[in-house]
Amino acid sequence: MSAARLPYLRRAMLLRGWTISELSARSGVNRDTLGAAASGKTVSEKTLVRIVKALDLAPVSPAMIEIGARLAEEAPAQVGGPGV
Repeated sequence: MSAARLPYLRRAMLLRGWTISELSARSGVNRDTLGAAASGKTVSEKTLVRIVKALDLAPVSPAMIEIGARLAEEAPAQVGGPGV
């Protein structure tokens, strides 16, 4: 089974107003594992699926998450824009 990183985890939790304890209760994933994932450690695909389901995120493959994380790191910060 492959592993994946969750670069968006803290942001997803923040948008929902959830703590690691809340996500742990909703996902069934240990708080220590969630804390490690939120700090950038890799998690198993099984854990990824449980977290994604609890956060009600669109299902994506771990490879797509890695691609998204790389693109986010490479893209300059977008602040404002026309008419903003």
